[in-house]
Amino acid sequence: MEWRRGDTVIRWLGGGLLVQWQDHAFVLDAPPSVVEALGDALPMVRAVVLSGGRAASVGGLVPLLTALAPHRNGVALDLRLVLGEERGAALAETWVRAWGQPYPVVIDAERPGGLLELGPVEVELVPMKAGEWHWGEGKVRSRVQVALRVRTPDALLVWVPGSAPGTAVVRACAGADLVVLEVGVLPWPRHEGRWRLSAADALGAAGDAELWLVGDDGEPLELGDG
Repeated sequence: MEWRRGDTVIRWLGGGLLVQWQDHAFVLDAPPSVVEALGDALPMVRAVVLSGGRAASVGGLVPLLTALAPHRNGVALDLRLVLGEERGAALAETWVRAWGQPYPVVIDAERPGGLLELGPVEVELVPMKAGEWHWGEGKVRSRVQVALRVRTPDALLVWVPGSAPGTAVVRACAGADLVVLEVGVLPWPRHEGRWRLSAADALGAAGDAELWLVGDDGEPLELGDG
């Protein structure tokens, strides 16, 4: 899936997004498929922003850092994280130690609700309610998660991965040109409460924005699915 407006290009990466404005390219989340999905856009990547620490968002971080090495030419890569979620930082720091840092990686954490400035692009970190199944405890455990509101000179994009339904999702989507909402399709054990969006939740939250509906398996969904 690809979306264009002016100099802005948005591409689905099977669990994350490429945001490109002219020759500035940024990756939102690093799913296991990220390197293959980036294709010829890989050399343009200047920063990586992680919305949280679940495996679907950080599982491709080490392969991505490795694949970027031939293209950095000593130029630092920005890795932006959510304060309170340490998994992405731990993976990046392990990569630096184990692979000898072939190029600098600048790791910076921002609080939920904060604003990141990446050249011509701004990214707002919108706090979300989210959880993940903890097999050892046999229950859902709350975790740090944000939606990403990305403003380029041409458009406003919103990416809402792995979040529970509620008014926070609706507020995050307000005024967007393109909304990418992830719904729960992977099987979870029986649990109390609602921790993932349904297709109906997503349709209700998107408002007037163009909507991409994607599953938590990384696959796009038709709007009539679910």
